[in-house]
Order: sequence, then structure tokens, then C-alpha cells
Amino acid sequence: MPIGVSGYNELIESFAASIGLDGVETEGGAAAFEIDGMKVDIFHDDSADTVMIYGEIGQPPSEDDRSFGPAMLKANHLFGGTGGATLCQDPETGEYAIFQAFPLAGLDAESLAAQVARIVDKTEHWRNILNAFQTAEREKGAAAAEEVLLDAIHGGAGGFIQV
Repeated sequence: MPIGVSGYNELIESFAASIGLDGVETEGGAAAFEIDGMKVDIFHDDSADTVMIYGEIGQPPSEDDRSFGPAMLKANHLFGGTGGATLCQDPETGEYAIFQAFPLAGLDAESLAAQVARIVDKTEHWRNILNAFQTAEREKGAAAAEEVLLDAIHGGAGGFIQV
């Protein structure tokens, strides 16, 4: 049975109180706040009765991004570089982001806080990769930047990025 908007609003209020966030509002099924200097958005998809947690990674390295965007797609493959989340590019702002959806029915304040922490960690991880890519591209050229991405996508145990 769907939990719906009222259940989502109660979850966000309980979550915010449990981690000490004041004034988090759920206007239009969305809540936005900062954790460790990172903007995090939580959306409710009423049609699927899911909660989506969304973290902003940053702007593409250049307008002619021929490496980082495609590498993000490779990282999405079987969630190998994302641990179950999805990397994307916001069509309105052009900003790269990472998000993950969870069934609303399975969440309480504690489990939502754990999932938000995971997205914050993943967002920070991909921000570091983006920064390293931009630095390598600027200082050493495109080939070095490609190496940064390959190492990031294929790093960790079994080829998966550990976050």
C-alpha cells in the first residue's frame, strides 16, 4: 500500500529532527538542505512512491566534454562505479549529479539518514574525481585526464569504486 505525500512529509520531518536540521520544508514533494557543505535534495515521486536522494557534483570540465560525460556512463554500467546510484547531467543547469531512489515504504528516519550519508559520500567521491580530472587536463593534457577517469572507474576491489 502506498505511503504517499503525508508519509513522505512525516519521514522528512523525523529525519531532519534526528540529525539536527532545522527548518527543512517539503514544499512540492522536495526537501533541500546542506550537509558538510554539500547541497542535498530529497524528492518524493508519488507515482512510484519512492524517495530520490540527489547530490550535485559540479559543472562539466569544459563545454566540449568528450571524456568525463562518457566516463560517467561507463561508471553507471551495472552500477560498477556508483554503488547502486546513477550519475547524470541536469538538463537545465548542465551540472553533473548523482542520485538514488528508494522505496518510501522501507524507510524510517535512521535508514534515510544512512542513505543520505551514502549519497553525500558518493557525491564527494565524484567531486574529487571531477577535480582530479580537471587538474590533470589543465596541467598534463587530455591523455592524463583520461587516465584519472580510467583509474577511478576501474579502481577498488573487483573493478568497483569503493565509497
